[in-house]
Amino acid sequence: MEQYACLEITFGELRRRLSRILTIEFRETEVRLSPSYDPLPRVRVERWHVENAVDKERRREISKEQLFTWADTLLLIDAYDWEGPDEEWIAEAE
Repeated sequence: MEQYACLEITFGELRRRLSRILTIEFRETEVRLSPSYDPLPRVRVERWHVENAVDKERRREISKEQLFTWADTLLLIDAYDWEGPDEEWIAEAE
């Protein structure tokens, strides 16, 4: 989980790793999560995670679509914790 927050693994790899405990489906009009797990350990999302992801998109290491998928995934999975000192900055970041 931490590796995806840092964009060290792809969305596909995250899905593969979570396949026993969580199904993530991106459909044309919705995103569906089907959990079948006990709560996962929380991963704190901080400002540097967002800055790192945006920098990777700017350097074309990831596509804009991958950036959006990353952000959506971190918002949807409860194991990613947005609360903390960077919460307000993250909420206002575009």
